[in-house]
Amino acid sequence: PPQRIPGDSMPHVSPGDSMPAISPDGRHLAFVRLASLLASGDIWVQPTEGGPARRLTPEQFSTAVPGYYGLTWTPDSREVVFSATRTDLPRLFRVPRAGGQPRPVLGMGHEAQFPSIRPGRMTYEQRTTPAQDIWRVPGRKALPGQAPEALISSSRNESGPAYSPSGERIAFSSLRTGIENVWICGSDGSNPVQLTDLPRESGWPRWSPDGRWIVLDSMVAGDWNIYVIDSEGGVPQRLTPEPSDEWLGGWSQDGQSIYFCSDRTGSQQIWKIPAEGGQAVQITRNGGHLAAESWDGQHLYFSKTPLSGVWRMPLAGGEETAVVDGPLSY
Repeated sequence: PPQRIPGDSMPHVSPGDSMPAISPDGRHLAFVRLASLLASGDIWVQPTEGGPARRLTPEQFSTAVPGYYGLTWTPDSREVVFSATRTDLPRLFRVPRAGGQPRPVLGMGHEAQFPSIRPGRMTYEQRTTPAQDIWRVPGRKALPGQAPEALISSSRNESGPAYSPSGERIAFSSLRTGIENVWICGSDGSNPVQLTDLPRESGWPRWSPDGRWIVLDSMVAGDWNIYVIDSEGGVPQRLTPEPSDEWLGGWSQDGQSIYFCSDRTGSQQIWKIPAEGGQAVQITRNGGHLAAESWDGQHLYFSKTPLSGVWRMPLAGGEETAVVDGPLSY
């Protein structure tokens, strides 16, 4: 019967290990270990006879979540071949069993996943995914027969659009340079300009009520954090220094505070922090994911998970009330 490999103890902060692959000589086990639910994870290796596991890839080699799409061994048990996301799409890499900097497997295109190797040949899955565009839907004053139209598009994915308070500009996330960053364009999708140039994925931009600032989340510090940047450009300022994941920022109606999701207590909850930085306070207790203040600033509307319904609670304090049944995306 299957037996647990002795010697290694998975850190209690890790949500788990996955994608196990035993080397052809039977002496080593390779697998993916996650540091958190929102981390890409790293590839680790451990002797099958027992002993501590060690990280095989550089920490946070992958730049996205999920980061890995299958791994296998070369027939001589000297290297691990795996699929990982470094920019916007997964591709194949190889790394020595002793560790080191992974090298691309040449001749393989993007979206090469789930490799399997036998002497003399390798099979893998090759996917082709259409780029994701941002579309505009006609409003209440639309002309009869007016159809939705593609507003922002490129050869890569576009997502998370947000109109400025004046309605003259749109902030959005784009992969058009190979790494997800925040861009700004005109309300008709014209003249796109890159706002952030960060080496890790950054997105979900939201304008302050006066249009001067944009809040966003980014993995540039190694975990998800909330940043604020001048809408005309500059250096993003980090608001959340905690060693936890914070993301999906949004403004209060007075522009003085920012709501965000955090797992710093061990579960996802909505928190609130001054826009200039400072001490954050926990708002929800029974789960929180994405939040927005009502227009009159009296209530907070929020989801509890990415697929839950919508809930409401008074900002002055009080009970949570279900408003819209789920499941809903975000």
